[in-house]
Amino acid sequence: MRPGRVGTGLGRLPLPRDFARAASAYPGRDVFLEVLRGNDRAIVFYERQGGLRTAERPLRLASGLVLDEIEYTWPAAVVGRLTAADVWDSPQA
Repeated sequence: MRPGRVGTGLGRLPLPRDFARAASAYPGRDVFLEVLRGNDRAIVFYERQGGLRTAERPLRLASGLVLDEIEYTWPAAVVGRLTAADVWDSPQA
């Protein structure tokens, strides 16, 4: 993210579009997203957007590096409702 743009709400703009694509391509399926532990801004952001923390696990890279990641899930019923309601129109608190 560019300095000066952090906290402006730009990050939430693609979510309804991405959820709509996921719901269209995989109807009835949950949406999953992983974020690295320690990426506090992203963690707060996904939780504000209704993501449910559903798993925590190590991410093992081919180089041998191991990083901790957190999985967030949006259930299929919620994804459909969020894309229809476009809940990201208003700024987050």
